[in-house]
Amino acid sequence: MLEQELTTAPPTDMPERSPFGWIEALLAIGVFLLIAWLASMLVGYLQAAHYGATHPWATPDDARAALQNSPTRVVIATILGQLAFLGYLRWRAWTRARPRGWSALGLRFDFPEVGLLIAPALALAPIVVSILVIYLSTLLGSPLPQPQNAPITRLVQNARPYDIALLFVLGVGIAPVVEELLFRGLIYGACRRYTSTGFSIVVVSLLFVSAHYVQTAGYWPSMVAIFLVALVLTTQRAAFGSVVPGWMTHA
Repeated sequence: MLEQELTTAPPTDMPERSPFGWIEALLAIGVFLLIAWLASMLVGYLQAAHYGATHPWATPDDARAALQNSPTRVVIATILGQLAFLGYLRWRAWTRARPRGWSALGLRFDFPEVGLLIAPALALAPIVVSILVIYLSTLLGSPLPQPQNAPITRLVQNARPYDIALLFVLGVGIAPVVEELLFRGLIYGACRRYTSTGFSIVVVSLLFVSAHYVQTAGYWPSMVAIFLVALVLTTQRAAFGSVVPGWMTHA
């Protein structure tokens, strides 16, 4: 069934109107945030219960201090939340866009081969962009390091080996898939339904960088780099009619 969904999409030079509109896009964002919160609460509750069982004499303040910045909780909750949201996208693709299924979210493999050829080269975009942004910040007289209170900084500093392994699985295998299907798939399709290609690329890129604001603590060099990378990924989506090239670059 999945193979049929992925192979029945039209050629990329004949784009179909997305079945998803602004309401569906806003709903998806709301569901994503709700699932992320529920997953965080669930994992936090289980971790607190385990800590209480293994440390029976610990006070609530001790437990809170031990678990507040736990990388394990953050990574596992994020993985569970994104997998659950992937299931939501699968359900919406089947119920809202049947029989197109996943292809309605841009998951198509009938794009020009050049998309596969340039994706690895574009994977260097984050590195190049980061170097340029750091150089620009130096020219502007604000060569500030990544804020120490940024969640991503605390996560890496406190991570243990298995946390790093889980973080790698999340960052390379799961997050790129979910983010491409949500931002370059559903949201881009909704924008393109009502606006031009260029405007849709900018809107999706701004939403993408906004989603990483808390993660980077609003550190402007990181935000600029993420925005420029988002422009590259969304342009790939527009050029090839598929999220797969951007997915390969993102991962």
